[in-house]
Amino acid sequence: MVPSTGEFGVGQMAGAFEKKFPKGKGFEFLKSPFLTKELEYMTGPQALGVLGERKELGGMPKIIEDVLIAALPELAKQKEGIDPEGILDKMDRAFSGISKDAPTMSEDLFKAVEGLDKDFGPQLLRIVEIGIKSRLGCNFCSII
Repeated sequence: MVPSTGEFGVGQMAGAFEKKFPKGKGFEFLKSPFLTKELEYMTGPQALGVLGERKELGGMPKIIEDVLIAALPELAKQKEGIDPEGILDKMDRAFSGISKDAPTMSEDLFKAVEGLDKDFGPQLLRIVEIGIKSRLGCNFCSII
């Protein structure tokens, strides 16, 4: 049971609301939703961390690998000479040194993908981030 807030429950609720939504912004909070389909408020590692909680997806490294496999045809069109197997081999080597128990695993994985940018172009990290967010966004589309 929640303890009573005393005689001024409505006033205390209004005070709590004003902390989160200052008076100076007026009704601005009604215009911008907290959840959007594009998930632009989340960083790539945050989105990966959320998706990584789903055991049926095989873990965070597997999620990134699946995103890259799906993106390889488009990558090959953008940059000639990209070897799909080479990307996956280098990715496996880059991921091998990352601890699966580390609380910063998602950030470490993104840093490893960023390291692959040197070999495969700067769009690789962006493609991975977009792919992860689109997979996560599909799961939340029914909520929004």
